Amino acid sequence: MKTLSRVLSVVVLSLSFANTAISQTLNETQGTGSGASITTGDYNTFYGDSSGTSNSSGGNNTFIGEQAGFSNTSGYDNTFIGQDAGHSNTTGTDNTFLGKRAGYNNTATDNVFIGTEAGEANTSGADNVFIGEESGNLNTTGTDNVFVGEDSGYNNTDGDDNTFIGNNAGRSNTIGYRNVAVGNDALYDNQEGYWNTAVGDSAGTDMRNAIGNTMIGHAAGAATEHASYNTFIGNNAGWDNNRTNALTGEGWHNTYLGHAAGYTNREGNYNVGIGSKADFAGTGMSIPSDNNGTVFLGYDCRVDENYGIAIGMQSRAYGTGTVAIGAFIDYDNANTNYSVAMGYNGEGLNTVRSVAIGYEHKMSTADNSVAIGGLDTMIADYGTMVGYDAYSSGRYTNAFGYQSSVTADSATAIGYLSSASGISAIGIGTGVNVSGANSIGIGQDVSITASNEVFIGNAATTSIGGTVNWTATSDGRFKTNVQSNVPGLDFINALTPVTYNFDVNKLNSFSGSSNLDATQKAGGVYSGFIAQDVHNAAQKLGYDFSGVKVPLNEDEEMYGLRYAEFVVPLVKATQELDAKIAAQDEQIAKQQEILAAQKELMEKYGDQLEQYNAAVQTLKAELEALEVEVKTQSTGLEAFSGEEK
Repeated sequence: MKTLSRVLSVVVLSLSFANTAISQTLNETQGTGSGASITTGDYNTFYGDSSGTSNSSGGNNTFIGEQAGFSNTSGYDNTFIGQDAGHSNTTGTDNTFLGKRAGYNNTATDNVFIGTEAGEANTSGADNVFIGEESGNLNTTGTDNVFVGEDSGYNNTDGDDNTFIGNNAGRSNTIGYRNVAVGNDALYDNQEGYWNTAVGDSAGTDMRNAIGNTMIGHAAGAATEHASYNTFIGNNAGWDNNRTNALTGEGWHNTYLGHAAGYTNREGNYNVGIGSKADFAGTGMSIPSDNNGTVFLGYDCRVDENYGIAIGMQSRAYGTGTVAIGAFIDYDNANTNYSVAMGYNGEGLNTVRSVAIGYEHKMSTADNSVAIGGLDTMIADYGTMVGYDAYSSGRYTNAFGYQSSVTADSATAIGYLSSASGISAIGIGTGVNVSGANSIGIGQDVSITASNEVFIGNAATTSIGGTVNWTATSDGRFKTNVQSNVPGLDFINALTPVTYNFDVNKLNSFSGSSNLDATQKAGGVYSGFIAQDVHNAAQKLGYDFSGVKVPLNEDEEMYGLRYAEFVVPLVKATQELDAKIAAQDEQIAKQQEILAAQKELMEKYGDQLEQYNAAVQTLKAELEALEVEVKTQSTGLEAFSGEEK
C-alpha cells in the first residue's frame, strides 16, 4: 500500500506539471514513447516512460509508471500503475495492477493485482485478486483466486478458486484449489491440497497435499501434512497432527474443538476431541497405531490407545475401548482396556473389561468386574458390587448393599454392613458377618466364625419353615467307612428333655446385635435339650454324635443341636426296643404254648377226675349196697344165731 501511495503522488505531480498529448479520442499520454503506437484506441491515459507504448487499438486503459502496460495492444479497460505493471499484457482486459511489476506477464482478463510484484508471473490466469507485495507472484494460469497479504499465494501456479488472506498465507500453494487461508502463514506449505480451510495465524501452515481440512485458530493443525478431512477449531488445536509426514493414511478424519484440543496426536484417525486442552496421552505412533476412533470431551481430558472415550473435566481413558465419563475420572493405565467408568473422581488401575459407576469409585487389579455405587472399592478380579461404599478384595465375589464388604475369594455379602471374609462364604442380611470358609449366614447381625456352617435367623427369630421338609444328601455312593455303631436306648435314656425360655438379651450381647426386638421370643416357652448335656451324654458312651454343634471357640461361637439327627439314635432305640419286644413276644408265645399244653393236660386230668369221680360214686354206691347187704346179712346171722341158741 505504501508503493501505491508513492505512485499516486507521482501521478498527481505529473498531472499538475506535465504537458498533455492527445491522440485519437481523449487519449492522454506523458513520457518518452508513452502511447506511441495508438491507432484506434480511445480514452486511454498513459503516464511514464514507454507506458502503453505498444497500445494500438486498446481503449479505456490507464497506465501509469515506467513501461506500465508496455506490451498492451488491444487490451481495454485496464488500470496498470507502477513500474512495469502489466508489462507483458497484450490483449487482456478489465485488469487492475498497482505496484512495481504487478501483473508483469499477465495476458488474461479480470485480474486485480495490488503490490510490488503481485501476480508478476500471471499469464492466462483470470478473475484473480492479489493484494500485497509478491502476492500470487508465480501464478500463471490459476483463476478465481483471492490473495491478500505479503507473499500470500506466492507460489501458486495453476491452482484455482483459492482465498489466501494474510502474510505468507498459502505461500507454497502451486496447483491446490478451492482452499481458504486467513491469517499470517495460514496454509503456508500447502502445495497440491484442495478443499482446505485455515483461519488463524499459522493455521494449517504445514498442510502440503491434504484434502478437505478445516482449521480455525492460531496454529490450529499447524504440523498437519498429507492428512485429510480433519476439523480443528481452537488455538493450537490438532497442532501435532501427522507431524511425521506419513503418507499412508495417518492423521485423517479427526475433529478437535478447543484450545490445544488434540494437540499431541500424530498418526491417529477418526478421533473427536472437544474442550480446552482435551488431548491424547501419547503421540499415537506405536504399532499397531494408537489413538484411533477415540472421543474426548472436557477440559484437559485425555485418551490413549484405540476407541477410548473420555468425557468430563480432566477425565482419563488410557485403555483400548475404555469409556470414562465424569470429571476427574482417572483410568490412566494402559491395562484398563474395554472398561466402562462413570462418576466423579473415579479411579481405575489394571482393570480390564470392567464396569464401574459411582462417585469416587476405585478399581484396582479388577478385571471383568462390576461396581455400582459411590465410594465403591474393588481390588480383585471377577467381582460384582452394588451399593454405596461397598468393598471387595476377593476374586469371584458379590457385594450388594451399603457398606457391604467381601474380602475372600468366591464370597458373597448382601445387605447393609454385611460382611463375608471366609472363602466361599455367603452372608445375607443387615450386619451379617461370615468369616468361616464355605459358611452361610442369613439374618440380621448373624455372625459365623466357623467354616462349613449354615446359620439362618437371629436372636429374635421364632420360627423357620417351609411347605416341605429339608432334604439332606444321603447317597450311599458317596459314603465310606460305614459302620452300625450308633447307640440307641442307652443314648436316648441318657438325654434330659426340658422346657426353657431364651435369655434374648444375653443372646443379643453374645452375637453382637443390639437393635433386634426379641420381645416375642423372650416370652416363648420352648421344648428341647441342652446342647452341652447331649454332648456329655454322647461322650460318656463314646459316641461321636453329629447332632451337636460344638464351637471351636466358645467365646465366639454358640453350641447348637441338629435335631433332625436325633432321628438316627431314636431309630436305633426303636430297633432295640423292637428286638426286645420281639424276644418277649417269642417268650410269651412259648409260654402260651406251655400254658395251652398244661390246659390240655389239665382238661384231660379233669376228664379223668370226672371218670374217677364217677367210678368212685359207683363204687360208693356199690359199697353202700354191700354195706346194706352186709348189714342185712349180719342181722340175719344174728337172728339165726339166736335161734340156734
